[in-house]
Amino acid sequence: MFWTAFGIITAVIVVVLSALLLFICRKMFDLALVRGNKVIGGDGFEEQLADFKGEWEAGKALYDSIAKEDVWITSFDGLRLHGELLKNGDGKKLLIEVHGFRSSAKHDFIAAMPYFYGKGFSILLIDLRAHGESEGEYITYGVHERCDLRDWVYFAMEKLGADIEIVLHGISMGASTVLMTSALDLPENVRGIIADSGYTSPYDIFVRVLEHSFHAKPFPILPITQLMAEHKANFGFKDASTLDAMAENTIPVLFVHGEDDDFVPIEMSEANYNVCKAEKQFVRVPGARHACGYVVDKERCEAALDAFFEHAFQNA
Repeated sequence: MFWTAFGIITAVIVVVLSALLLFICRKMFDLALVRGNKVIGGDGFEEQLADFKGEWEAGKALYDSIAKEDVWITSFDGLRLHGELLKNGDGKKLLIEVHGFRSSAKHDFIAAMPYFYGKGFSILLIDLRAHGESEGEYITYGVHERCDLRDWVYFAMEKLGADIEIVLHGISMGASTVLMTSALDLPENVRGIIADSGYTSPYDIFVRVLEHSFHAKPFPILPITQLMAEHKANFGFKDASTLDAMAENTIPVLFVHGEDDDFVPIEMSEANYNVCKAEKQFVRVPGARHACGYVVDKERCEAALDAFFEHAFQNA
């Protein structure tokens, strides 16, 4: 009798714990991958940016004054993806801006827009899949987005001419995306890559967030969530890595990262920098939190960007 009761109680506990684990994994999947969900907590990004309202206002005033064209491509898996083209002069120098997780290119890059536009760049602000006006239900942390970015590069060449010179600029998830894209079949028109506050892989950033923000161990949550991602979103957390891409990269890269970033640790950019086989620079910004390097120290960042652009286009 005792053992029968014990067995029933044990079975109930196992069922309850299994159901709880599946609930947690589903919540993580929804929070991290499904379009439209909000992030719990924060990384200090908005709080620090609020201290630089003037830069935002100057960027927005310029943005509002420039003629814009809505442009579209179709992804390899049939999604209609949206971008906004701000042409500058003859349009032969183009900056493709790749935003971060649950953000937009306008939001992430508007403070720096006067600098880039002043350097003569046309600007293509893209909405990553599952963001903005682009279609898509799932965010894949650069795995599918890298293919979309490659297609935006070829679209730009068709739109603006086969002789255009292109720089890929990404921030946070966008930074990892531009780095991963370097491993694909890009044309020589891509002269440089700017990667601001990027992580090393989807798997690595999920481990970091689980441990640092939720104080949870990756196992068994992460393997189960990955199975959900493979089934529903058609990607795995280790399907692409910036480290693998940088080990084969030949395109010059400027890495930027804030020293006070407690969301994507600066060590991830250091790892990307260390394995990068191409010409490279690394700008560390003291006092900057996640993705805030440019507004915290414009002078330092713009000096590095000036040198980077001069070298990249001289060697074109």
